[in-house]
Amino acid sequence: MSINTNSPNEAASAVLLEPVMLTPEQVIEQLRAIRQQIPNFVQLPNNRQTVALRRLARSITLEFAHEATNAVGVSPIVEAAISNTPEGMYQDKDLAGRWAGAENEMRSLLRGMSSTNLVLRERLCRDALQAYNVSRELAKQKEHAHLLPHVEAMARLRKVARRAKPSTEPELAKSQVATKSSE
Repeated sequence: MSINTNSPNEAASAVLLEPVMLTPEQVIEQLRAIRQQIPNFVQLPNNRQTVALRRLARSITLEFAHEATNAVGVSPIVEAAISNTPEGMYQDKDLAGRWAGAENEMRSLLRGMSSTNLVLRERLCRDALQAYNVSRELAKQKEHAHLLPHVEAMARLRKVARRAKPSTEPELAKSQVATKSSE
């Protein structure tokens, strides 16, 4: 008879190590739930005001903000003028730093999700091209004539895709030339 030396907590922690795989729809649902839980969450339009806001935020260093907080602390008039206390400013600084960490994690998550989807799409494209090539060869034989409509549809769709590319490439080339000439 053997004696079980594993505690129930060890067995439970082993089970918890296996992450639950989510579907894309579940990820969307969870991201929307997270969005609702972020205090003061806002979507800013991509306009001049937002650009000005970003420019202002980049222009003020932490050292400058620290000195401004000190000024608020030594002058009740400055504190009254900005309607904030040094403690409030320190909390804002701390919170902004912590949200920057969350922002970096979210950016990393998006980059990883995009990479995952790119690999998936590459596999799908490779399989689709291989299916097209195999079907095209098989459709030449009478016993596989049922593949002919599919091969014709795929050939037509590939031609459409090829025609669509040249119209976007000159625009891209023009923008690259414009960018290089402005440098």
